[in-house]
Amino acid sequence: MWSNNSAAPFLLTGFLGSEGIHHWISIPFLAIYLSILSGNGTLLLLIWNDHSLHEPMYYFLAVLAGTDLSMTLTTMPTVLRVLLLDRREIAQGACFIQSYFIHSLAIVESGVLLAMAYDRFVRFGKHAPHVVHVTMSYVYFLFPPFMNPIIYSIKTKQIQRSIIHLFSVHSRA
Repeated sequence: MWSNNSAAPFLLTGFLGSEGIHHWISIPFLAIYLSILSGNGTLLLLIWNDHSLHEPMYYFLAVLAGTDLSMTLTTMPTVLRVLLLDRREIAQGACFIQSYFIHSLAIVESGVLLAMAYDRFVRFGKHAPHVVHVTMSYVYFLFPPFMNPIIYSIKTKQIQRSIIHLFSVHSRA
């Protein structure tokens, strides 16, 4: 069906596992890695040197940039080694360390993003009376534990049946 001079078989085999295309795939990966390193490094340098950026939001951005740099430096050697040198093996210790850092940094990044979202929300009512902040803190800590059992019992049929059974047994007794 394909002629010998056609490029389609090469493209199909390239996407189906030919290692010959890895060098070409490594070029965009290298460009992305370099832009991540330069962009986040520049951001860290700016926040470090410019004293007008010494505010909580920019500190959060600096931690986020540091986390992104660390994540990049954790994965970059392995990815580029596979793509450029076709070395597919990784030592067990290196694999565990890389896995540990990837998961730890993902948790840190999620926490920082949560803190940034909370910082933008709050810290929201700067001119509101103190009682509003106190009330919102109570709502923040009490509303989810209050609503979770209600939401889960409405959403889960097994819990609904168990609740009905529990109350029907107690009402008969």
